[in-house]
Amino acid sequence: MKRKFNLPISLPILLMLGYFFAVFYTFILDKRTFGIILLAVTFVGHAFYLFGSEQRAIRNFTAAKKYLDKANSEKGISLILKAVELTNNLEDVKYLVDGMCKNSKSYKKAAAVLTKKLEQKNTPFFRFVIASLFYHSGNIRKTVELLKTIKIEDSNIKIVRLLGASLFELKRFEEAVEVFKRVAPPMLPMKEDDLALLFGLGLAYNELGEKEKSKKYLVRVARKNPRFGGVDKILKKFEEESTTDRET
Repeated sequence: MKRKFNLPISLPILLMLGYFFAVFYTFILDKRTFGIILLAVTFVGHAFYLFGSEQRAIRNFTAAKKYLDKANSEKGISLILKAVELTNNLEDVKYLVDGMCKNSKSYKKAAAVLTKKLEQKNTPFFRFVIASLFYHSGNIRKTVELLKTIKIEDSNIKIVRLLGASLFELKRFEEAVEVFKRVAPPMLPMKEDDLALLFGLGLAYNELGEKEKSKKYLVRVARKNPRFGGVDKILKKFEEESTTDRET
């Protein structure tokens, strides 16, 4: 399974630090030249960041969502296609499907049209974009259909998360477990996607009647973030049920 290299610090924060230290050093007489150079370098970096392909893709996804919400699926489709040509970062898709779906018919229409274009551009990223549109508009079966054809080696944690969640919603719990386990973190979860996978595993095992396995995964989530998905309340309910069973 492909792993993407990530900087230890996000670029926006890096730019903010660049501006901060540049201004700071310009007020120190013997460091002023360095401060001015740092300010210039940071400004150029900021310009490249704002007009780079990924930021342009994010702007296209954001605009596409607005058009889809207003039932203008044609304009939304056009902007999505432009975004797909600019990036393959799955993180950026959240700008397309973040928040409520205000017009499910428009989203479904866009997803259906884009599905026909898979013949020309059949990539895991493009499939994820279309699957996200279907999921956001409530067509869970089409979401699964699109994501299940992606090879394991071409998948990643976001694809697995969406596929597993979709299988869970369709009550295909055993399949959901198998999918979630592909990339479940072996140690303490660090990111939201890790938490979501462990949480999904816990819920799926619970639906299969395997309480101990369910609790094992949910406890790992609670150790990192006890409020994630209301996991603290779920574990409390488990404990109450266990106590009741012992008393009877």
